[in-house]
Formats: sequence, C-alpha cells, structure tokens
Amino acid sequence: MIGLKYLEVINSDLTSIGNRGCTSWPLAVLAGIQDLNLGNNSIKKIVAQSLAVFQNLSSFSLGYYGVWLGEIWESGVGKVSELSMSGSVNKEYPTNCKEMCQLVFNLNLHSLEISYFHLDSLSMEDLKDCGKELRVLSIYNTKVQQLDPGFWKSMAGLQTVNLVHMELTEASFCVAANGTVWNVTTLNLSRNRLTVVKTHQFVCTPRLEQLLLKGNMITTLEPEAFSGLRHLKILNLDSNKIKILSAYDFLSLRSLEVLLLGGNVIEKIENGIFRNQRELRELAFGRLEYVYVLNLNLLFYGIPENIQRLSIDAYVGTTIYFGNTGRPKESFIFELNGGQLTFGDKYPPFLESVRELKLSGNVFYFKTDFFLPYFSHLESLELTGNPEQLYMNYTAISDLRYLKRLKLINLNFLNLPDPSMTFWNLDQLQILVLHNCRLNFMTKRMFRDLHSLELLYLHSDNPLMLQDGMFDAMPVLRAVVIDKLVFQCDCQTGWFLEWAQNTRTEVINLPQQQCVWHYQKLNLLSTMEKLCQTDMQYLCYLGTITIISLLLVSAITYRFAYWPFMVLVFRLRGYLERNFGKAWKRRKQGYRGVDLEAEEDMKYDAFVSFSHRDEAWVFEEMAPRLEEQGQPRLRLCLHNRDFEVGKGIIDNIAESIYSSRRTVCVLSRQYLRSDWCGLEMRVATHRLLEEQKHRLILVFLEHISPFELSTFHRLAKLVKTHTYLDWPRDNAEKTYFWERLRRNIAEEEMDAQ
Repeated sequence: MIGLKYLEVINSDLTSIGNRGCTSWPLAVLAGIQDLNLGNNSIKKIVAQSLAVFQNLSSFSLGYYGVWLGEIWESGVGKVSELSMSGSVNKEYPTNCKEMCQLVFNLNLHSLEISYFHLDSLSMEDLKDCGKELRVLSIYNTKVQQLDPGFWKSMAGLQTVNLVHMELTEASFCVAANGTVWNVTTLNLSRNRLTVVKTHQFVCTPRLEQLLLKGNMITTLEPEAFSGLRHLKILNLDSNKIKILSAYDFLSLRSLEVLLLGGNVIEKIENGIFRNQRELRELAFGRLEYVYVLNLNLLFYGIPENIQRLSIDAYVGTTIYFGNTGRPKESFIFELNGGQLTFGDKYPPFLESVRELKLSGNVFYFKTDFFLPYFSHLESLELTGNPEQLYMNYTAISDLRYLKRLKLINLNFLNLPDPSMTFWNLDQLQILVLHNCRLNFMTKRMFRDLHSLELLYLHSDNPLMLQDGMFDAMPVLRAVVIDKLVFQCDCQTGWFLEWAQNTRTEVINLPQQQCVWHYQKLNLLSTMEKLCQTDMQYLCYLGTITIISLLLVSAITYRFAYWPFMVLVFRLRGYLERNFGKAWKRRKQGYRGVDLEAEEDMKYDAFVSFSHRDEAWVFEEMAPRLEEQGQPRLRLCLHNRDFEVGKGIIDNIAESIYSSRRTVCVLSRQYLRSDWCGLEMRVATHRLLEEQKHRLILVFLEHISPFELSTFHRLAKLVKTHTYLDWPRDNAEKTYFWERLRRNIAEEEMDAQ
C-alpha cells in the first residue's frame, strides 16, 4: 500500500475525527494520500491536529455539520488545491461567509465547492480576505440570506463560478460593476428562478466562454441581452419557457459554437436568427409545436460548414426544408423527433453529409415515400417509434449499404409483409440492436447478408422464436447480448443453448432469461435441463460405461486369451473339416480314390515358419537347397509364396500347417518378438499334441541363451524335449546341416541326433 494515492471513507456514519495517538496507523502510507474523500458523513467535530498526517492532499471532500469552519484548518491538514464540503441547509445558525473565506486563505485553495449550506451573506466585504488564489467557486443547493450582486469584485482571480439551485430570481452582476471587468470564463446559473435575460446583463464579462442558464423559467430575451459576449462559445438555454426566437437575439454571438434550446416550446422562429453564427458546431432546437414549416436555409442564410450536430424536436405535421445553399464540410449527427415529419425538398445536398441519424416519431415522409433512403451515406441509424402508431415500411433500411450501426426501438415488424428483407444488403453492418420490435421469429434468411456483424443486442417483451442456424450467416460475431427474451419452454430451443455452450461468441445474460411453460415464466436453463437434457445425459452415461467396459474386456482378453482362443478356434475348425468336410467334398465332387484324398490332405512336405527379417535366408539358402538340390526334392510351404490370395491370414496359416507333414520353425530373436510367428508355433504345437505323427523341427539361425528362452515357456519346453538344429557358421558343416534337415523332413520315424 506504499503507493496508495486515493482514500475514500464514505457513508460510514462518521460524526467526529479525533487523534488518539494510535501507534498502529500506517503513517507513511497516509502521508502519501493525494485525494481524501470523507463525503456522505455527518462530521460535527474535528479535533485539532487530527488530520496533520495529510500534508500532500490535492483534493479533500467531507460532509461537515459543525458550527465553526475553523476546525478544518486547525485539524493540521496541509495546503489543499480543491475542497468540497456538504452540510445541512436547515442548520439553526447560518455559516459565516468570512469564516469560509478564511478557510480558503489558510488552505491556499484554488477550488471551493459547497453544497447544502446556509450562508448568512455573500458580499464583496465578506470575500475580500479570500486571497487571490481562488479560481473556482461552486455553490450548490445553498440558501444565502443576503446576496450582493457585486460580490465578485473582491475576487479578481475567479475564472469559474457555479451558482446552481440557489433560488436566484435575478443575476444582475454587472449593475454595480462601474466599469470593472469580471474575468470569469464560465458562469453557471442553472436551476434557479430567472425569468428574463435583461439588456446588457452580462456586459461586464467580456471574457465569458460558457454561459449556462439551463432549468430556469426564462420567457424573454431582451434586445442585446448577450451584448459584449464576443468570446462566448457555449450557451445553454435548455428547459426554459422561451416561446419566440427573434432575428436579433444572438446577433452579437459571432464565436458561438454550441447553442442548446431543448425543452422550450417554440412558437415562432424569425428568419436570419443564426445568420452570424458561422462557427456553430452544435444546435438543438426546442419543441416546435406551432412551427409547421422550418426552412433551415432561411434561418442560417446558408448552412454553417462547421456544424457537427443538429437536433430538431418538431411536432405533428412539421415540414422541413433544407435548400441547396450549402452543406457541412464534415460528417455530422442529425437528430429528428416528431409525430409526423416531412421533407419538403428532394435530395438536398445537406443530407449527403449525414453520417449518424437519430429518428424518433411515427411517420417520416418525403411526399409519399419513406425519406430514409435519401441519407445515402449514412453509417449509424437509431430509429425509435411507437409500435401502436408507426406504419412505415422500413424495409427501406436495406438500401443503406454503408450502414455500420443500427438501433431499432419500439417498432412493429408484424405490419411488414416480409420483415426479413429489412436487413438485406447490409454487409458492412457491425452493430445491430433490436429492442422490442415485435418480431415473432428470427431466421437465417433474415440475417443472410450480415457478414460483418460483431454485436447483436436483443430485447423483446413478446415470445420470440430463434430458428436453428440463424447465426451461421454471421461468421465474425463476437457477442450476443440478451437483455430480455421470452423463450418457449420446449426442446426446439435446445439448439440455441447448445450453440451458446459450444460457440466462441460470448452470450451475455443467458442465465437470467425465462421461458413460458403453462402460462408461467420459469428460468430457461433449469427448465430446459429438466425437459430435454435429463434422458440424454442418462443415455450418454450408460453408453460411456458400456464402451469403457467393452474396451477393458477387449484389452484384457487380447492380452491374456487372444492367441489360445485363436488356436482353439482353428483346432475346432480342423476337427470339423476332417470329420465332416470330406463327406461334403465327396458329395460335391464325387469319389476320386484314396490317393487323391491323401494328396489333398498332405499338399506339402513342410510348412516353414519364419520372421520377415529372415526371409532372405529362407528364399536364398533354404528353399533352393531343399526344393531344387539333392534327393528327395521337397515341397515347402512359404507364406509369401504359397498362401492363397484373398483368404484371411489366419485361415492360410491353419490350412497350410494342417496340409504339411512337418513344420519347420526358423528361430531368431526377431521370430520370438513376432505375434504371427507365435501363432504359427501355437498351431503347430497343438497339432503335434493332437497327431503324434506330426513333427515340429526347430532351426536356430542365431544363438539364443536359455535365459532368453525362459520367458517363452512353450518354446523352452520344446527345446528340452524335441530335436532342434543350429545353423553352423563353418561352410564345411553346412553340407551336413542340409542333409540332416532333409532327412528329418523326409523320413517319418527318424530322430535327428
């Protein structure tokens, strides 16, 4: 917390600030505080030196209900740039203004704000000791028993004065000026009871840049009311009772940039009223209840080229003319509000500069057409209507091809023959807000061209159906904000929940949504889970358990019982073929004699089992020696050469072994690692046990120690009990090796030593 700069202790029921010498306070941290906020408390007592630790404050706020303001500077707090105090306007004893001025001087304040105080007076004499450092004086919701209009003359350094909600009926600050110039640049007199702006009322404030008169009861602007305000840039006359705007009301305000007249019921506007406001950037008209024709060109004598915002609050039946005498040089915001608005001229150049349009009302026409398509370069549109009274065919929105932001509020899509066409061709649209537009459904066809949409905001007071796949046409959609939607509690809505769960698009406020079930509104997620997802979850659970069990059983079976099972199968098949297959063949082919049967049963002299790594030795050494050289010539079965094409490998192995008089296993370390070689040895071993006349001959191509053989129990036992041959390395011994091997294969009863 060493870097702590802002400390806020508000709404804490503080009534006093003391100094008990608490040693556990982090004094080093508190000394670094720059902004201290003790507002919304009722502090009545501040002990001397209780705030001495705060020597680096730039801003200090507190709720003070004490009697003497001197407690604040005697608290030991260091110099403060900005002080904000709130109190009670109903205090029994008013606050002395001289004490307030002494507070400004002792704390070296640049800005003082007080609210809900009761001051005894506010005069030049009271403020003469405030010093010259105060730049901002703000008094809000405060009662002053005696207000001297010339109070400001003793405070030459004031630049901003806010006298707000003080029930002032007059503001004649220049009456007692006697030639003195008030250097104030911002004067805020909002929410008082002023009724008239008098002639030369602000003539002593030539440097004034902002004059805020909002929320008074001004009915009249006297001639030359704003005379002398050559530097005035902002004039706020909102929420008054001005009815007539004369051609000379703002004549002297040549530097005016912002003029706000909203909330006034205007009955008459004279031509040329804004002819001198060539720097105007923002203009807001009052409500034109009795102005049925508004010719903007005649009001300005040429639209100001720097204007950026124009707001017109019209009434039923107002016709607006723009003329052809100019357009803004930059894009600007156009706001129109009215029950029925009509444009009097077609394709005015003024409309081409509009980039943001805000429409509010019932009917918007040029002659008989919806005038919206005339804003050909529009990028942002906000359209607010009344669903009970708006009868426009606003599918013309689809003509605004440059539109990037679209906000539709309280429209009635039920009146349209094909509401889906409203959003066609809007391929640059990025933000779409639909607020209570009486849509019954949303389809993929409706949003087919919204390829650039990033944000979709939905609010509907009526049930709304979302068609499956409606978001497929929006590939870059980042967020869907569901402010309020009433879904149907049926499983057809399930696709949307599944999409929201799996998509990268952020779906906001979904857990708070409701659905309708038997005239009741229930939570969407919990209801849909009970209706549609419980059985599916149970089936998924059973399916998962079944699959896992099958996988485990299959793995265990393959590991421990696969090869014995395969041997058993083929022994059974061999038994069936030997006992029943012969009779079936006789019936099919007829009897051909005993010799033919024996030839079919013993097709080969020997089946050779070997690893693919030893294939070269078998084909280059063994096969030529036994099949092409010496006597007798033997018939060998080699799987790469003699297996029947198209038949399964296991079937070929079993049939070849049972069709051979002998089985020769060419053993090597690679042979021991091969599952297929192991199967061949198992089948041959089982035949050996089944038929005592069958002989299994083992040939070791390389030396394999007894230790290595010990893990192969069946083979180790065969080595101990049956004949085997070692492949010699000496060429002289190889001749004898081949003779022994030939003899063991050819002679039925001979034992090799």
